Amino acid sequence: METVPDILNELGGVTAISNETGIPLTTVHSWKRTGFVPPWRVPTLVLLAQRLGKSITEASFPQRKPPVPVDEEPTPVPVCELCDEPLPDGAVPVCPEADCPVPAKKAA
Repeated sequence: METVPDILNELGGVTAISNETGIPLTTVHSWKRTGFVPPWRVPTLVLLAQRLGKSITEASFPQRKPPVPVDEEPTPVPVCELCDEPLPDGAVPVCPEADCPVPAKKAA
């Protein structure tokens, strides 16, 4: 058994689990749909497995991967101070406007 739906099916399905544990049917169904059982609910399912003679342990349940952190603010794109055009990537920013009056940003 590798997935939560496999485990739930082995325990008799969502309706049987709900009836045996008192956990709402919609909750058990959401585990099957999302493929994740909250860690604090796993011991209840392991006890049910023991009562049914199934070899399901806490280690049988997949762990949720932590979310990938998202930067709160995107990295600003450098722009020319006069024409507001984005500057190309590189060590020396150069304005794409050939006639830009900013001497340090004129194309080389």
